[in-house]
Amino acid sequence: YSMFPDGNGRFGKGTEFHAFNLASNTWQLHYLRLTNQLQSNWGLAKRVFEQMNIEYAAIMRRFSSHGWVSIWDTAKPSVWLTSWCIKIFQHVSFQDWEDYIYVDPQVFGSAAMWLINYQNIDGAFAETEYYQRPLHKAMENKDLDGKRNTSLTAHVLISLHEIAPRLEGEAKKYCSTSRQRAVKYLERNLPKIKNAYDMAITAYALAISGSSEANAAHGKLMQMKHPGGYWSPTKIDPNKFRDENNVPYLQPKDKQINDALAVEATAYALLTLFLVEGGGVTILQDQVVTWMNTMRLGNGGFISTVDTVVALEALVTYSYNSRIKDITNLK
Repeated sequence: YSMFPDGNGRFGKGTEFHAFNLASNTWQLHYLRLTNQLQSNWGLAKRVFEQMNIEYAAIMRRFSSHGWVSIWDTAKPSVWLTSWCIKIFQHVSFQDWEDYIYVDPQVFGSAAMWLINYQNIDGAFAETEYYQRPLHKAMENKDLDGKRNTSLTAHVLISLHEIAPRLEGEAKKYCSTSRQRAVKYLERNLPKIKNAYDMAITAYALAISGSSEANAAHGKLMQMKHPGGYWSPTKIDPNKFRDENNVPYLQPKDKQINDALAVEATAYALLTLFLVEGGGVTILQDQVVTWMNTMRLGNGGFISTVDTVVALEALVTYSYNSRIKDITNLK
């Protein structure tokens, strides 16, 4: 069983395909758990766990003994992909589920130690020399002298923060220092950020890390919000209406430039709002979720694999905080 059996329209068996299926099913289970529906859907959950083990094994086929992950069997290591996979593994690793799916803590330790090798002296993370064009377009940061360090540094910082409880010994110590250096880098470069996506992922990274600049980042993030309740490098037009007999019918979503980045940025912004503004649901958060739901495709996913996973995390967080189970049913 898989939430999106065809990989949300992304056919192929690359590592990101398996990571997407693993993550989407993981967040489906977390939603059922947080809304007290897991036990009543236990038959479904057991089938989902079986599929998750298959997807996890497929990713681990491409997990090197050095701690990195590659997109294909013969592909080169990637900082972005390794960081993305261990972030997903962290959400898979839930104590109550260890009898059904288990991630070895050494996976987190070896990946963290490998990632730290790609941190520059200024605290920024850089992609490996093999990828002149990033695997994920959002990491193509053009704000800071043509470098793409801000978004990638925030991305890796989020992953290292989330896996920190899984680390032990030397890995825990080195990872803590690495995170502090990454936070300082983002804090120093905060005034230079002009791109809404970079601002959203940076604000979330600083908020989740407990940075003293988290409120300043949140303030700058709010200044970049588009009137419709979303964040995007470019304007995203709302769905069109068609009148039939004076009855307006909402049309399917049109493809637009940066629509996937808009969903991902808005999801990070929503997660940031919950961290900085505290629990409970505000009018703005409702507006953001309403906009996100207009971006869904017919198969239940969003535009691409990565933005769908981040959006699922944000929507599950929203569902848990709003306590409105019927309106936010993900099934």
